[in-house]
Amino acid sequence: ADFKRLFAILSGAGEPLPDDRQERKLSLTTRLKDGRAASLCRVLRDLTTYQQVRALNDNDQNLMKRSREALLGEWSHVLSVPVMEAETELRRMLGVGVSDVPRRR
Repeated sequence: ADFKRLFAILSGAGEPLPDDRQERKLSLTTRLKDGRAASLCRVLRDLTTYQQVRALNDNDQNLMKRSREALLGEWSHVLSVPVMEAETELRRMLGVGVSDVPRRR
């Protein structure tokens, strides 16, 4: 039940991220330091929103990939669903198409 509450974060409006790459990196990594799934959701949501306006740099893309993989692994384990099913639902919640987010390998 607690994990399903995270879905509201993913479906919600993204918070603005700094345009300065160093400030953005510091802000995102600081958020992730608590190790909570809610933080992963917020980082993914906010980077997805940012990506709609500006291109992600290598660090942003790497952080997005690592956060997505960590969240999908936890999602799959906690809810006992295949990772591909979790990924499809994640894409839907973030409002992105198949071509917008690289697929897991």
